[in-house]
Parts: sequence; structure tokens; C-alpha cells
Amino acid sequence: MELTILQTSNILVPALIGGGTALLLGAVILLVFRFFSFKEDPLIEEINEVLPGINCGGCGYSGCLGYATALASGKDCNTSKCTAGGVDTAEAVAITLGTTPQDYIPQVAHVFCQGSGEYTSKRYN
Repeated sequence: MELTILQTSNILVPALIGGGTALLLGAVILLVFRFFSFKEDPLIEEINEVLPGINCGGCGYSGCLGYATALASGKDCNTSKCTAGGVDTAEAVAITLGTTPQDYIPQVAHVFCQGSGEYTSKRYN
């Protein structure tokens, strides 16, 4: 039976190579984060906290964050577009922006269907 003797270099060299690689890649990630990061406008976060967070798209934007971004950047000045939030949200957004609240016109669904049995045929027994 042959006895194998482990040398220190058989364990230490791969561990140092792995540790050095991890350290180098960590430094690269840190540099990429430092140079390619951007500062977000804190007003966007303030407006987004005031909005209800439903992300329904009723305002015409992809969600509450899209609407908050448009309001903070000045692309949209209408503070009463949030249909889910109502008057209270429109006023809170206007106060956050430091403007006067605009008139809120509620949107109500009008169902014109005459869906009773008199106007439609039954398709089941």
C-alpha cells in the first residue's frame, strides 16, 4: 500500500488562485457599479410614495413609477390623472410638487348592456 503525502502547494496554490480571481472580479464589479451608476431624483420617490401603488395604468403610464417620473421631470403637469387614487391623491401629488391641485374629474364606467333575457337568447337548457 502506497501512502500519498499531501504537499502544501497542492492545496494552497488552487486556493490562492481562486481567492485572487474572486478578489479581482469583486473589484471589477465595484468599479463598474461606481462608474455606471446614476443618481435618481428623490422627488420621484416622494411622488411614488404618495401614489396608491396599484400600477393599473389608468393614468396612461405603465404604472405609478412611470407617472411619478413624468411628473417629476416636467413631461406631464396634470396631477389629477390617477383614477385609482381619486381627489385625495391628486391633492397630495400637487402638494408634493408644490403646485395647485387641478380639478379632478372622476371616471365612471357606463354599462349600456341590456343583458336581460328579453334582449338576448339563452344558450343553455
